[in-house]
Amino acid sequence: MEIKELNNLSKSYGFLRNLTLITLAGCLLSIIVIVSIYSSGKQELYNRFQEAISNERWILDQEGNVLSMSRKEQTNETKKLEAKNHIAMMYNFFYEFDPYENFEEKLNKGLGLANSDVGDKIVAVHDAQGTKNIVRMQEMHLYAILDSLIMEVTPNGIEGISYGRQRLRKKNGEGLRHMDFEFHISILDSRTAENPHGMVVDKWNLINAQPINIKNKR
Repeated sequence: MEIKELNNLSKSYGFLRNLTLITLAGCLLSIIVIVSIYSSGKQELYNRFQEAISNERWILDQEGNVLSMSRKEQTNETKKLEAKNHIAMMYNFFYEFDPYENFEEKLNKGLGLANSDVGDKIVAVHDAQGTKNIVRMQEMHLYAILDSLIMEVTPNGIEGISYGRQRLRKKNGEGLRHMDFEFHISILDSRTAENPHGMVVDKWNLINAQPINIKNKR
């Protein structure tokens, strides 16, 4: 092979090597930028949440959407909106489980949304039914869905009925049942990160747990 051809091959190899290094550097830079944007977004959300808590503004949902207003400006509609999110969190923390999550940790989050009588009663039912062991041993997934609410704002808080469903899925089948509760919510003077709506459920009575025929429902 002539020296000229060797030089050309050497130059081509050098070019490809430089191109590869530039491409890898570009990919690495893109990853760094994406991670930075994601991290800054999470940090911004956390900052908004903390700022809202410190200024006693309203946290409307678990994504951290903030309704900026003073307590004096709160209306019945904003109370209902917060109550809806609060009840949705009750469904999620107390009735939605999978075999891989921390059962006790999730229940503890729910306990921050209700008074001790309601919270202890729910936990006692789970203990009596052996929910934790059943979910893990049968690899069961429980999904809780809040469909709608009927509620009224009163001088003593918010009362109403929540209409929802609980879906059960495991290896050998699935089931669906109604999950409707009669509830009363008291409005607290303060809010915390664990209870962002500043509300506590002090009445929580199951009024309908009848099974739903999935075939007919479909």
